Amino acid sequence: MRLNVGLHYSTKSISTSNNDYLSYRENQEKEIFTPNFNLLYSHYINEKTSVTSGISFNQFGEKTGYNILNTFSKDTTLSLLSDSARILSWDSVNHVVYVTYDTYLVDTTFIDSNYLINQFKNLHSYLTIPLLIGCEFKLKKWTINLKAGIGMSFLVKNKAKYINYELSNFISPTPKKIILNYLISPTIGYQINSNIGLELNPQIIINNSSLIHYKNVQQVYTNFGINFGINYTFSQPKL
Repeated sequence: MRLNVGLHYSTKSISTSNNDYLSYRENQEKEIFTPNFNLLYSHYINEKTSVTSGISFNQFGEKTGYNILNTFSKDTTLSLLSDSARILSWDSVNHVVYVTYDTYLVDTTFIDSNYLINQFKNLHSYLTIPLLIGCEFKLKKWTINLKAGIGMSFLVKNKAKYINYELSNFISPTPKKIILNYLISPTIGYQINSNIGLELNPQIIINNSSLIHYKNVQQVYTNFGINFGINYTFSQPKL
């Protein structure tokens, strides 16, 4: 039984036919660190070969820094006062001149603009069931287990906003609810006693397809990380 936790560096590759959209996102999105948790059980087929499965928690995402100049128009009616006056009457007793100004109503359109700013941390959270095949090498109390395989990931939470294809507003596309990942997970372990050991577990998780559904955008994540944990070996019953 293995329990380990750590941090992953979440990166991604984006591809699309819209070069302006691609360039904007590559410049305005940055990689982030995300937590990772694994509870795994390894069954040894023989002294060297193992099959490992269990449950893992992992997140894919990025930090955004969108800054969009949004231009909009507004129809309105203006009341204009003429700059010339007309004399209406003359009060010879009080020596007062009464004048009037012409007023005009004009329909017009105002053009205005503002900035739409989005500084956000996008997170796509998944629970993964891995299936790993490993080959273990032992040197006294030290072990190296080279494991690789696949993992079926199930979406448990999504919190993300992206810029739209026209670079004019923000959207929240739905990621895949189930996605297959490729897993590389070697382990370096040190056995404290016959049951308990410590381990260092580098990990690489790669989406096998685009995680996001949006127009013709392909968004594939790759997470790199290092986990630290403990393992417990169950004692074999005596016959």
